[in-house]
Amino acid sequence: TNRPATTLDLQAALHAESAPEQHTLIDEWISSVTLYDLRVESASTELMPDGRNRVTITIRGRKSLEPGGGVKPSEAPLDELIDVAVYAEHPLTGNAQPLYAGKHRLRTGETQITVEVSGKPAFVSVDPFERRIEVERADNIREITVRRPPRQPRELTS
Repeated sequence: TNRPATTLDLQAALHAESAPEQHTLIDEWISSVTLYDLRVESASTELMPDGRNRVTITIRGRKSLEPGGGVKPSEAPLDELIDVAVYAEHPLTGNAQPLYAGKHRLRTGETQITVEVSGKPAFVSVDPFERRIEVERADNIREITVRRPPRQPRELTS
């Protein structure tokens, strides 16, 4: 038939080209306004013996669907691969390039991630490439604190 394409046609084409585990996300994004509330709760780093830095990140996430048309928004389970990046400088200054960027499975509630980077990490960002509609984007970035190794007690000499 020679009819105009509809969102159902788009949805079918996206399903045909994507992995089955992505179908729920596609359906949500087409049928509702999907809002994310992603927040970096904490981020710390410690220097490893090989000179690299181990960065531990805690992210809190939730997701809601707003179907529109007077239908009340509803919470939806968050269980998606979402980008997380580590930077040597604030990611919003100039052309900051990440020391690390990768997708991590984030679920509703808290998720802890550990990555290792070369270079001195200073900031972490969740959804740094802004692929999701955020409730509050300002809390997606957090400065990384440095964890010092425990001090070894000094031997007393007499």
